Amino acid sequence: MSKIFSALVIDDHDDECMLLRVALPKCGVTPTICPNTAEATKDIANHDSYDFIFVDMHMSNKSAFVFLQLLGQHRNQALRAVPIIGFVGRINQSELSGLAEAGVFNLISKPLNEKTLLEKTNKIIAEYQDPKSATSIDLAFRRAILAADSAAALAIAKSNMENNPKSMRSHVSLAVAYYYAKQNQDAKSVLTKLLPSMQDSLYLPHVLTLLAKVYIREKQPQQALQLLEKAQAIFPHNMERLFLIGELLLATNKPAVAEQKFRTAIRFFPQSKSARVGLGKALVAQGNADGALEITKSAPGATQNLISHLNRLGVGLSKAGKYEDAVATYETALKLVRTPRELSSLWYNIALAWTKGGQYQKASAACTKSIQAEPTNEKAQALLLRCGTEMAKPVQPGAAPTLNAAVAAANVTTNGGIIPDIHLTLMSDDLVERIEKGVLEDAMG
Repeated sequence: MSKIFSALVIDDHDDECMLLRVALPKCGVTPTICPNTAEATKDIANHDSYDFIFVDMHMSNKSAFVFLQLLGQHRNQALRAVPIIGFVGRINQSELSGLAEAGVFNLISKPLNEKTLLEKTNKIIAEYQDPKSATSIDLAFRRAILAADSAAALAIAKSNMENNPKSMRSHVSLAVAYYYAKQNQDAKSVLTKLLPSMQDSLYLPHVLTLLAKVYIREKQPQQALQLLEKAQAIFPHNMERLFLIGELLLATNKPAVAEQKFRTAIRFFPQSKSARVGLGKALVAQGNADGALEITKSAPGATQNLISHLNRLGVGLSKAGKYEDAVATYETALKLVRTPRELSSLWYNIALAWTKGGQYQKASAACTKSIQAEPTNEKAQALLLRCGTEMAKPVQPGAAPTLNAAVAAANVTTNGGIIPDIHLTLMSDDLVERIEKGVLEDAMG
């Protein structure tokens, strides 16, 4: 008996939905029809997986492209690996590039007719059932990447390269495999050799973005930004890329420009908590903590994520010896917190920063506020005792000040709540990985 396949079908045309409902079972496919991506998002929250997903790529507001990006970051790995078949009518080069980035290579032309639909669907199913077909090999490669099996992905990519040395897709897959195997120089070598011959290629945005990720790993944000902006100009609806650009703009101290990127992300995808956190980061970096609180409070957990970000940033600045900058960052976070424990923790961190900078009187005052917020904070109590001991010590003649003399002389404590020049403090080693794992998944369940 032939296998019965399951399929999620997303199309906003009633007549074509009716055709799909009748025709697909003739190919052995049982369809679940959704009239829009919002309904499809709800549906996949209740399904472990499907064998195929059919999507009309011409729904309003580019919602199909956003849905595919969301699907690609879903917590359910099985759903992320489901083969996608796109319904397309008149489609431009930008949209084709977007499809290539989403891994959609099987297309069926619209308007649909039963004969063509059956022929194309049967052919696609046959390709996925043939383990030696290019379609099956691509799927195996994708699943290896999703499973973080870089050795298997690299083996598939190298084999494919040997069999198809002139294929652009083979070169791109090899670069992807090198990248996820953290062989950055090998990935970079493949990508830089590809670029001169790719000006009209559908893969250009994908290659530019992948090379930018290599530059991010190498802590070269300006080079990464240039490549990402070029890719975004070709296909502007890539959400992951928007987030990367926004984070890099923050990392290079351009919060006003980053603000516009995150506002664009929210316009494309209003439900995203991560977009609101990103916008909150940009606003607090410009001294607008109230605006950050307003934008994050509408998304559950977004304000807490922003506070955590500021706390990590303060710790990083303190470790780098930028104690007054760390204090300014913590004080910005203070405007967002609501619980006594959070207040106590932040005041303790402020005290710790001043202690490391040798400013024990300021540290003592911060310890006192920490204890007032949470009287049981033993760390703050111990630090307060230490500050008292240090302040009681006689000042040694000619002792060099711990902080920069100009800062100490001016008695600087904050810069008005504006996050200071942080340069690459935000360029954490896992920046790309964090975004790839789920800047958008908060809306997907």
